[in-house]
Amino acid sequence: MADLTCLRVAAWPGGAAAPLNLMIDDLADVFVPARGCRGRECDWGHLGRGADSAWRFVEERLLAPFPELRISLFIPVNRRPLVEPPAGSRFHAIDERPEMREFLRTLAAHPRLECCYHGKDHFRGQGAARDQEFRSYATLQAALDETRRGLEIWDRVFQSPPLGGKYPGYAGGELADAAVAACGFRWWCRRFNRRAIQSTDTPAAELAPTWFAAGAVLEMPSTLAGNVLPPYLREEWPKWPKRFGQRRAMRRVVERQLEQLLREGLPLTVQEHVAPSREDGRRQRNNLQDDASALTQLLDHLRDKPVWHAHLTEIADHWRLREQTRFHAEAGALRVEAPRVDQLAWLELEALSARLTGLRGLDGQAHPVRQTPFGRFVALPLPLSCDVFQLEENPA
Repeated sequence: MADLTCLRVAAWPGGAAAPLNLMIDDLADVFVPARGCRGRECDWGHLGRGADSAWRFVEERLLAPFPELRISLFIPVNRRPLVEPPAGSRFHAIDERPEMREFLRTLAAHPRLECCYHGKDHFRGQGAARDQEFRSYATLQAALDETRRGLEIWDRVFQSPPLGGKYPGYAGGELADAAVAACGFRWWCRRFNRRAIQSTDTPAAELAPTWFAAGAVLEMPSTLAGNVLPPYLREEWPKWPKRFGQRRAMRRVVERQLEQLLREGLPLTVQEHVAPSREDGRRQRNNLQDDASALTQLLDHLRDKPVWHAHLTEIADHWRLREQTRFHAEAGALRVEAPRVDQLAWLELEALSARLTGLRGLDGQAHPVRQTPFGRFVALPLPLSCDVFQLEENPA
């Protein structure tokens, strides 16, 4: 009989301690020349890859210096103004202008990027009557109708449905959860999981992926803010002590956040917004422009850590494999039962027996165990064309 204890799904691919992803919210066909904002600070995506665009900033400050970084982009498909916007503002649905459609399709095709749903309007209503989109619905049918209208706009741009998304403002509820599940999303960000940006007391269970909507959808956690390191603190809280020793102490708080996530094998998902400009005159916190130095420090700190750079869909895929893959002994062989996933091409198993040298499928295909600095692993291609394997072992 096959030994079912000799293999398990790897905690994370390649023996990584934890996955890392940068989440950028509110990429949209919007331009808001708000007071105090200049050039690319006003751009939410309207300028595409123009010389002074927000996206050019992402390419130059993030994608180029951090070549392994993976970014998940959250896109509101028809962002509407909260109040009367400043003169010169632009608000378009993402399917209105051909140049925006082409720009977004280029991003979706980029191997280091993924495009995710962030609501239809983001907000509903104006002025004092406004509310976050998914929190505003009085009935499930209203939530379904509006979400499906948003998905129709999405489909005219991308020609394929989004696999995951995020509540605007992390504001949802039971009706919203039911609508997300009914619309077929595979994963969703529902909340900022850390109790406070500077907290180190959030339990690991609150920072881990979990299931909702009766197990239909995987909640992906948001575990880090890109603005947690100085100099952001000195700008946002001017009374914060500025002496070197106290700034160093604050950095240590952030390092403890990272240490917890790495130690517990929890996703490092970094929250940011594409631009600081807002039509109500307030400055959007947090945002890439203000946080560029802090975010660079954060990513530099993680350069030599054993992290897996991945899209949120890939992280969700692997979590699903971890929780739902089953091993069965069958006529002296091993049968592997794996769930359907959306992006991952490999099921990565950790070899727990020193004698195990590989798996051989009943189709004759060999899958050798490979040695890495983090353990011994064997990879099976997904979806499994053959799910029954003989264990190949060295003699005792």
